[in-house]
Amino acid sequence: MNATTIICFLGLAAAGACACGLYHRERVWERRKMVDVTLGELGRARIPEEWQASVLEPNVSADSAVFTVKRKNASHWNGYTSYAETLLLTVFAEDLELERIPGFTRRPNDDIAEETTGGRWKWKVTREMYDRDPVHEPAWRVRLLDQEKRVLYDWLGYQKQYSMETAKRNIRYLAGGVTLHADRRAFFAARRDWPTDGWRENYAENFRQLGDVAVGKWTVSGPWRYAVDRERPQHFILMYRLGTREKDYIPVDFHGPVTKFLWWDDFLRQDNQGAEGGLLSEELLAPLRGEFPDRGKVYFYSVQKINLWQKRGPINIEEMKRAALSLEKRFRAGTLVTASPPL
Repeated sequence: MNATTIICFLGLAAAGACACGLYHRERVWERRKMVDVTLGELGRARIPEEWQASVLEPNVSADSAVFTVKRKNASHWNGYTSYAETLLLTVFAEDLELERIPGFTRRPNDDIAEETTGGRWKWKVTREMYDRDPVHEPAWRVRLLDQEKRVLYDWLGYQKQYSMETAKRNIRYLAGGVTLHADRRAFFAARRDWPTDGWRENYAENFRQLGDVAVGKWTVSGPWRYAVDRERPQHFILMYRLGTREKDYIPVDFHGPVTKFLWWDDFLRQDNQGAEGGLLSEELLAPLRGEFPDRGKVYFYSVQKINLWQKRGPINIEEMKRAALSLEKRFRAGTLVTASPPL
């Protein structure tokens, strides 16, 4: 075999490896052009240039601001757009407890490739599947928590474009380019319905008024169910069943603070139509599964919540009960929950 033949053979082998997906050129961000983007009022980050146009407005709550950036893969005949990479960059309030930061609790179906804890950086890498018809690609999901800055990087990208080590290296490189402003405390304080200072004293005084009530556990007294949750902020919750209806899939409108519960397969769903009806934390919802035995029915409740971190006067539970009984009368009269008008 002469030199020309060997070179041709090697070229064909390399081409075949590329075609079969056995070889790919990984996207190493240190070698790519990076650009500065603002994180609203919170700071700045450096991201790959091709992501720049995809930075979305943040989703801001009292404890976090989530910034989303994506790299487009392709637009498809079915009108969908697939994305080769998605990054959720979340800046948390500095007074948020680390154990409340989501994403690191093991789920039953997690296919974990790596987990590390200790020190400043906390990692979790899982094998996932990117599914957005017609694209179905094995993917890495890399979560990196900077426990010092309280910033979470949650990235999903195709395995054919990254090894696990390169994906981790890229996220760590991006994290090194994030700078945060010093006024983060003021940013989140302005978005809270409780005081950043003094809420502990408010909670102690409000909790004292409640008497025999448990935290994270229901107490039942006749038709009434009450508890204090462990959310931020914590709430006193009073729950009362208004009635049930058959699950006929006809859209309905709520004309007051109502919460409905119904089963979708094995998932217990709660919905308040974005109105004033309270929603429950998973800790308080899970024990109620047995309260909804008929999966062919929709259950309607009054779920009233009082923010215990606010400074308030006397808590009048009897008044809350009267409000729930008034809702029950409207439910039975057919004026609280009505069929939606036809489009």
